[in-house]
Amino acid sequence: MLETTLSNRFEPGTNLTGSLACADWRYLLPSQEIQRLLCIGSPTIDTAAVLASITEELWLAEDAVERCNLFQKQAASQKLEIRFFDRFSEASEIHKKYFDLIYVTPENSAQLISNPGDFAPYIEMLTSNGLIYFETVGRTSKSEIARLLS
Repeated sequence: MLETTLSNRFEPGTNLTGSLACADWRYLLPSQEIQRLLCIGSPTIDTAAVLASITEELWLAEDAVERCNLFQKQAASQKLEIRFFDRFSEASEIHKKYFDLIYVTPENSAQLISNPGDFAPYIEMLTSNGLIYFETVGRTSKSEIARLLS
């Protein structure tokens, strides 16, 4: 089995299960219930569908208005119920200790590592057992990860 797996080329988004692209990273998620999940940045619509299938509430924090509008249209066409979060809004209904999982899109992962302070308000929104999921491309040093977690 391992030999077969290693000899094949993996292309993200091609591992379809029904109408969902079931990402391999789901096995990394804990077995705990994920009531509220926040995406930082707009994931692909297939990834959003997978995330929506594992949580009761899916939220999106996207600063780029154009990407947010496009994502809203795609989500509506897929009948995905997604709540949009404006981090600049003073009247936000989001409060501390709210999310069980924060998913950082690949496009935002580099920023997370290089400027962890930008994500401090989001990290404060994690529940006591909450997790942050992000992927890095290339080498990420232990000191960069330690700085992020401090």
